[in-house]
Amino acid sequence: MGVFLLLYLKDFLFNKCDHIIPYLGNISCRINFSGWYRHKKSIPNRHEFYLITRGSGTLYINQKEYEVQQGSIVYIPSIAGLEYWLVPDKGLLDYYSINFSVSIVHHVAEVWSYDEKTNFHHNTFQYSPENEWSFLPRSDPFELPYTQIYENYSSIEKTLEKISKSRNSIQEQDYWNQSILMQQFLYEITHQRYYSKENGTNTMRVNQIINLINRHYDQKFELVDLCNEVKLSPCYFIKIFKNLTTHTPIEYLNIVRINKAKELLVETNLSISQIAVQVGYQDLYYFSKKFKKIIGISPQKFRHFFDYKDVMD
Repeated sequence: MGVFLLLYLKDFLFNKCDHIIPYLGNISCRINFSGWYRHKKSIPNRHEFYLITRGSGTLYINQKEYEVQQGSIVYIPSIAGLEYWLVPDKGLLDYYSINFSVSIVHHVAEVWSYDEKTNFHHNTFQYSPENEWSFLPRSDPFELPYTQIYENYSSIEKTLEKISKSRNSIQEQDYWNQSILMQQFLYEITHQRYYSKENGTNTMRVNQIINLINRHYDQKFELVDLCNEVKLSPCYFIKIFKNLTTHTPIEYLNIVRINKAKELLVETNLSISQIAVQVGYQDLYYFSKKFKKIIGISPQKFRHFFDYKDVMD
């Protein structure tokens, strides 16, 4: 997942200007599931979720094993070619599955000022109607782990049941209801993930380090430095950080640095060696190696692509 920018669902809980609009692909309910007859592959632009409502088993994603049980939510991200399959234990499985694509709708917030003399709020900046909203399909994966257990999964199950009923309805207004319910589904899994009582303290610790990295990504960080900030052992801190972000702390640091390097490659005339230093890499070869691993191409090719695109435009 490192080659993609991630959609951080938690940000949408607090940002009144950004909205996720899901478009339903398919939803189904399986009872006494005994396994697929062949391995499945993930689809680009399509997010897929499975809620295990009974039983337990093993999920395989690209040969790696993940245990699932009642209350587990499996997330198959919108990345082409991830091979996965689910093997139930002897008791078989029941589950809901749902897949959908998403677009992000952004509203440009108006600016208001208060006039004490007239006791009236004035709109100080008017946006033209064509610039007030933006609508952008997004194929980036969510920042969710492949599997996670939810204690209060019954509310999620009820939402999926309602989506399933709306999908089979012939009433036109149910298409609108369907979109609202899918937003509710995303809200429920996000809110429980980040704000359950047992995860609250760990979430604060992880956010503390994320904020530190985002502010000071150009500085030298060792894992022990980050662990000392939150007073946790490296083993435990890596576990909770990866559970919440799908990356280790050092992987996350590299992603932040490389994303900043992408901006500098496009927006400035700095040399690649200067950019490497500016984002925290003293070794140009190591910077180029990390850039290619995360983005898929070298910094030189990345800059050349955008230079060529500007000429063509």
